[in-house]
Amino acid sequence: MEVEEGIHNNSVRVGYYDPFNLYAAIKKDLESNLPLSNLHWKFHPSKPLKSIASLPISLIEEIPNTKTEELNKNIIDDVYLRIMIVKIDNLEFYRSQVRPLIKEWLKKLVLERKIEWMIVLYVPSSVKDKNSTLIKTSSFDKLKVDFGYNGKEWQHIAKVPVYKTDDDSAKFIKIKEQSSNESEKSESYTDLTSKLKELLISSFNERFQEFNRRLAQSKASPLEKFINNLSLGNLFNDMRLYQDALDIFQSLKSESLLNEKLDYSIKALPKSFENYKFFCSTNPASCFTEDAINLFQLKLSLFAAESGLLQNLANSAVSVSISSLFVINLFQKLIYYVNDVSDTFKSADLDEFIFSIVDSFIELPIYQRLIEILNDTDDDTISLNDIYEFRGELKLSQRTALINLASKRGFNLQLTGQFEDVSLTDDQNIDKPVKELQLTNRKLLKALSSENEFQDYFENITESTIQEFSKCSRLKSIDILSIDLALLKYQRGDYEEALNIIEESFDVYISNGWSFMGSFLLDVYLQCLLKVESSDSQRKIFTGLKLISCLKVGTAGQVGINNYSLLMNPEKVESLFQSIKDTCLEQDELIDYPLDALFEIELYPYIEADDSCSASKYYLEVMIVNKFEIPFDFEEINVHLDGEEYDDQLSFNVTNITLEPKKSQKIKVYSNFFKSGIFTPTRVTVRINENLELSQEFGSVGVSDDPNHTVIHFGDPSIKPLAKFRNLPQLLYYQNMDKLWCEFLNSKEIKLGTTSAVLRIHNGKTKLKNLRVDLVPRTEGLNLELNGVDLDIKEIGPGQSYDIEFPLKYFSDNKVVVIGATIKYNIKSEIYSHSLTASLDTTLTMAVSVQDIFRPHFIYSNFSVGTSSPKYPIRLISSLLTTSNENYTIEKPKKSLSALIAFGEQPAGLFFKIIPKPGYSITATDTFDLILEYSNLRSECSTIVQNQITERLKELGLLKYWHLMKVQAIDKLKYDLNNYGINKFIQILNGKELFILIENIILKHVQLKSDQILLLDLFSKIVDEHIDVEELSLEDLTQELHISVAIPYLKHLHIVEAKYERKQKYIVGEPISVKLLIQTETKWYNDEFDKSPKDNGLALAESSPSPSTSASESSHRENFQLSIQNDDGWLISGFKKYSFDLTPYNREQIHEIDLVIIPLTVGKVLLPRCVIKGSQSNTEDDLDTLFKNGQETLLVVPQLDSITFSF
Repeated sequence: MEVEEGIHNNSVRVGYYDPFNLYAAIKKDLESNLPLSNLHWKFHPSKPLKSIASLPISLIEEIPNTKTEELNKNIIDDVYLRIMIVKIDNLEFYRSQVRPLIKEWLKKLVLERKIEWMIVLYVPSSVKDKNSTLIKTSSFDKLKVDFGYNGKEWQHIAKVPVYKTDDDSAKFIKIKEQSSNESEKSESYTDLTSKLKELLISSFNERFQEFNRRLAQSKASPLEKFINNLSLGNLFNDMRLYQDALDIFQSLKSESLLNEKLDYSIKALPKSFENYKFFCSTNPASCFTEDAINLFQLKLSLFAAESGLLQNLANSAVSVSISSLFVINLFQKLIYYVNDVSDTFKSADLDEFIFSIVDSFIELPIYQRLIEILNDTDDDTISLNDIYEFRGELKLSQRTALINLASKRGFNLQLTGQFEDVSLTDDQNIDKPVKELQLTNRKLLKALSSENEFQDYFENITESTIQEFSKCSRLKSIDILSIDLALLKYQRGDYEEALNIIEESFDVYISNGWSFMGSFLLDVYLQCLLKVESSDSQRKIFTGLKLISCLKVGTAGQVGINNYSLLMNPEKVESLFQSIKDTCLEQDELIDYPLDALFEIELYPYIEADDSCSASKYYLEVMIVNKFEIPFDFEEINVHLDGEEYDDQLSFNVTNITLEPKKSQKIKVYSNFFKSGIFTPTRVTVRINENLELSQEFGSVGVSDDPNHTVIHFGDPSIKPLAKFRNLPQLLYYQNMDKLWCEFLNSKEIKLGTTSAVLRIHNGKTKLKNLRVDLVPRTEGLNLELNGVDLDIKEIGPGQSYDIEFPLKYFSDNKVVVIGATIKYNIKSEIYSHSLTASLDTTLTMAVSVQDIFRPHFIYSNFSVGTSSPKYPIRLISSLLTTSNENYTIEKPKKSLSALIAFGEQPAGLFFKIIPKPGYSITATDTFDLILEYSNLRSECSTIVQNQITERLKELGLLKYWHLMKVQAIDKLKYDLNNYGINKFIQILNGKELFILIENIILKHVQLKSDQILLLDLFSKIVDEHIDVEELSLEDLTQELHISVAIPYLKHLHIVEAKYERKQKYIVGEPISVKLLIQTETKWYNDEFDKSPKDNGLALAESSPSPSTSASESSHRENFQLSIQNDDGWLISGFKKYSFDLTPYNREQIHEIDLVIIPLTVGKVLLPRCVIKGSQSNTEDDLDTLFKNGQETLLVVPQLDSITFSF
């Protein structure tokens, strides 16, 4: 970047002593070789070589005198080189005048200051310049001999060698007035400038070493170190080593001198700030006097040094980007300096100084140059955002100084952070006292000439600051400054413009926790709305409610400094809320505002029965925290719950509630509607009046179902959902034993092939009339057959029960069905409803099969009674086989057995003897009714355990938790049923596992800690103990299974009888003559049995035979064959197979077969077995064979002498 001169244009000072007025003769030629260029300095072996491109020189005339001699010898002044210009006309002149002057000059200005020096011998044209010879020394050499390092004059003056250099040629130079040619003249002046550079570098180096030596001294005080660092920084600055100087100045902190004696007076300020341009040439070292250190002057000098260095670095930078970094640093330093002096010298009147110094920096030439270069280039990589940001900050400092001065003048603004003592209702036109200020800055004089001028200037500087911040996208600062403009507009009566600026800006403050500021802006916004006629009422309502939401003070009564209630008293808040309610009543729409913006809500997750009344009322509790200083009246509080299944919905409400100020209030909300299940809160609504409500949604945003009723929902992005609601447990709604409750049971009388259930309604303590019951199937495929079922109940007395039995159909392998019941009734014009959804296992736990044994005149029926599932044994209490047909007599064993327990693989057997009357011909419509009374061992165990639990709950006064524990845990108990059936004591199998569930349920759904402890103790004992069962009343547990059994039938009963000579004993091998008589009985069949049971509607037992499909052949001949089975104990002579026919005409015929049988073994030998089979048209189920004496045995003995066979 092109170099420009900075405001600190220091040059290296070189003093000259011209006793003979010779300087004018060499001035022109000397200055033509200035500034010095290309100086190189290596001040430390480990440091890189420093190069100085250009070094300006300032030549100042000095005259040795007494004053200079008295200066402190340790002070190193700002002159780096001293030159004495002399002439020697002759030797006498030299001895009498020149040499004494040189000696005096060296004593007073050189040796006491430890500074480099040079003697310039000017040779006028009138004096011949001769070189030295062996006989005579020249004037120039005479100077060297006298004042060189080994000269007698030098040693006499210095006393000891001061400098340790062997070469003193740089100390002396000769300049001729007239040169033989221009080249010689140029060479002489070039030699002069070279020696100047050499001596200056030497002087720089000597001072650098001296300052570092002083800093290294361990005994140096902080003040001494501070001063030496200052001197070192000035050294680098003078040498144009700006970065090194800046590093040193930045390391200096005035705070390190706080232990020194400080002077806090304001010094070094100009008398006038008219056309003020900041420039401070004060050396920081001058701030240190014997009395005290002037802190203001020191801070000002340090800042001046740093600012000058930064400007010089920016001007000399090689690129725009590097230059911009130095400008940014410069602005940062200025901001820090302004803030520092403002905080340090609070009592001083520095506002005009701050305004002026910022004004002088804000339009620096280097900044303007940067902008011009960037406008002329297309390089997008260079950004001036930081410069814009710091310029904005500087303008803010100017603005603050302006506000402070205006306040002293009597001009006040209601701004962000400055409005605590200003009321929005103050009359802006009241005359205020105006004070005159002694100002010199022209801008300030004009800006503070009147209040209107001040407001105009304030508006302009604020807009200018916004422009700077907009260039660097500092949006929040823009918002804050825009609000200042809006407040100014409000003060000046421009309410429309103020509204446009403040719109939604208060959310920025509120969302960031700046409640006071946000509330104030809301108040301003609301006042603007009230003053603007075109503003709609809904915006006023919303703004007012939002303002009220920011005025919470808490229940402790302490108001924090971030609360706008400091300025808005309870009477104003109450008046504001009343005006909102009145405005809402004028609206046609319902206004819905977020509830948690005003109140904290805590919903207790317990639904309890209301013990204060006998009716079936339930309630849940809501804690509402009113953090305002005023009470609130609510028309209604409503809590809406949604069920997990079946789209169940519930509402709990209470009317006419008053919230006390600064208080947490627990409120009960009631419901006359019971619905069993698990519910979650979806909405809490507080109705203020008919057009204003506060609500909190916990699911999707609700939409009004009424197209004619518009609801205006105000969302508030600054309000977050309440964590208490978000993490709220689910609410379990369960029945109470003291209120109306109901249950589903299986019917006590079960007819095979049909299923019935019973809804048992238990009434509480209130007499109920005109109840209506609705039954709903909840299982897919379940059909409730309610035709003919009376669902209207006229009356149920207190403590009474009422049963409603209804049939159902459900075709599935899983017999567990879910049924819903709703009972509706009125009590004193109040509508009540009780809804229960419960599962019911309709599985028939008993399995029955039958085997029929036919005899000529009666039938034996053998029933086998077992379980449908091996896991669940049953207890068979009684059995009965009956019929309404008088033509039959049924007999059972005379000795009856006690109750039998049928296990999975041990069914119980029942025998019945069915005897038809003589001559009666059975028909297909003849049926019997088998009645089995039984109970389930599982139900018995459950009943015993439940009875014990209910008794203990009554003793503890905790019976209200019975249904909670029954549905959630007790019904899940598993028992050792085989052990119970045999040993008569109950053992719970899953007690430990289930207790974990019970514990979780109790802790989750029981509110009182004392109740939790009692319940846990109760159930811990129940699940672990063995329950002995002595006597059990099975009256309520028994069920009756009715099975309609069809009359068994048999088409042919063949009766076989063996006729032979009866002897006491028979001889082995001795033939025995046998006549087999075959008679066929057909009384157990008629043609009606050929019809299908499906057609005639007969109910058959499981083992009843299916009728033959050969009915069409009943009138034809039927063929049968008797076969005598082979037997190793007998030899049979005769036909082993015999065929015979049966026709309708010979059914009574007896067939005879003659045989001879010979026993082959001794002992009691059974007669040979016979089997009769029919033809292909007869199935095995159509016939049976009765061998009358088939089980008879013959005693066969051996013959001792011989065995004789006779044929």
